[in-house]
Amino acid sequence: MWGTALRQRPVEEVIAEIEADFAAAGRKKHLLIKDDNIAIDQGYARELFQALEPLKVKFWAQGNVKAFDDPELLRAAARAGCSFITLGLETVNQQVLQRLRKNFKDEERTQRVIEEMHRNNISVLGSFVFGMDEDDAGCFDRTSDFARRVDLDIVIYNLLCPFPGTELYHTLSAADRILDRDWDHYDIEHVVFEPKQMSAETLYGERLRIYRSFYTFPAIARRLFRTLIRSFRSGRYVPLRYHLMLNLMFRAIARGYGSVYQDGDSDRDEESATA
Repeated sequence: MWGTALRQRPVEEVIAEIEADFAAAGRKKHLLIKDDNIAIDQGYARELFQALEPLKVKFWAQGNVKAFDDPELLRAAARAGCSFITLGLETVNQQVLQRLRKNFKDEERTQRVIEEMHRNNISVLGSFVFGMDEDDAGCFDRTSDFARRVDLDIVIYNLLCPFPGTELYHTLSAADRILDRDWDHYDIEHVVFEPKQMSAETLYGERLRIYRSFYTFPAIARRLFRTLIRSFRSGRYVPLRYHLMLNLMFRAIARGYGSVYQDGDSDRDEESATA
């Protein structure tokens, strides 16, 4: 959409905007830095983190495993006030990662990076996508097990969406696999195409099942307890209230799903959700 060039705002401009926002609000706020991969240019990231440090703020950043596989960079992020990082983990299927040229995300490396983030009191949201042609009915439990093994604090389980105009959309359309052409449903929450190795109902229902299982009250309590232990060991404050709020929010979202697969077909949705 935006081409292949890397565009960066001058660090001093970013800091000036943050300070102006704080002044207008009359207080400091928890920031979300909306850069898809803040650490892709590590020199720039270090400069930005160093400039953020005197502001004494907390912020949420985004990136990938490769960019954050640098303990010193993570320490700099923590000193700057980074409290959460979203990692685009995509899938645990190495065939998919290889096809997407993202085969730098093996489990050992991912776990090492997440452990280093936790050592620096940075919590981790892992984002995954279901519905790739290589995905079979076993991919859901494999992903759920992986999320627990690497100790993710929050997960987002998305559905693959062939947005109109993309190569994926044209490929699926040519194969007569598009099920729904209502553009309001192209929102990563509806199943709008026929998966290759499972039914659309299975894709929707199994994703819902593991989403809900991650956000049961016992699972949330275990994660909060581990976060508290990390906080004590590091001697640095972790806002547990913030963690609880996020877990409860995603629990409510997951519990709210059920009639999203196809509007007006709630009976089938309930069957797939409880499969």
